[in-house]
Amino acid sequence: MAEISMLPIVPMQANAAHILNLLTEAAEQGRNLGSRVPHMQLHARALDRLVYMLDESLRELRLDVDAQRLTSPEVLEALAQLDWLAGEVRTLIELVDAFPA
Repeated sequence: MAEISMLPIVPMQANAAHILNLLTEAAEQGRNLGSRVPHMQLHARALDRLVYMLDESLRELRLDVDAQRLTSPEVLEALAQLDWLAGEVRTLIELVDAFPA
């Protein structure tokens, strides 16, 4: 049986909430918040690393699927959906990278 492991993603909800509160307060005070592009590019780099890890996990999963001859439509569809997700994230990263600095 294939070993199932979780992707090492650490939720950063508390940090995101804190930053959102700071930005909301600054916007309400009418302060110029400046460009968000550097922040978006930083997040794009983090997404890039996560997609790389997803690709590696999918490669290993495919090896297990092939070795065990798991060819059910459900398994193949799940792999296709994960490939689609990775592709969509890559497209998002490309869009962010196209923003002027």
